[in-house]
Amino acid sequence: MASRVPLTLGGTVVATTGVLFLIDLFLPWHRTCVEVFSQGLCVQRAGWDGSFSLLAGLVVMALLAELVAVQVLRVGAPGLSGLSRLRPVLAGAVVVLVLLQLISGDDGLDRGYGLFTGLLLAVGLAYGTRLRTAEPAAPLVVHH
Repeated sequence: MASRVPLTLGGTVVATTGVLFLIDLFLPWHRTCVEVFSQGLCVQRAGWDGSFSLLAGLVVMALLAELVAVQVLRVGAPGLSGLSRLRPVLAGAVVVLVLLQLISGDDGLDRGYGLFTGLLLAVGLAYGTRLRTAEPAAPLVVHH
């Protein structure tokens, strides 16, 4: 019988959208195609190549690390309690950073499907974070 990871509904939404967001950063967020001698030539950049989306990816990693520490490992530490209060701010920052990447573009390239998927996933991450803030805190194990 497989063991079940002890994630709450909000934690499951954050974990799912966060991991999918990190995968999405490998997709083309910006691209353009031109025809040269009857051949299509495309230039594309992944989300990891943009400054705002790269920073959003790092914030998502921090949110996922906090989720694993609090809900899976149930670790209690002074630094984690401060980060848990910042969860909504960090999740909101991810949405803002993706919107900034959408607005600023990337050297005249068109917006790719990865950018729009990333925006949807960022909103889902913010929703999952909102759910987590409404959930009762799980008992923590304090390690000395």
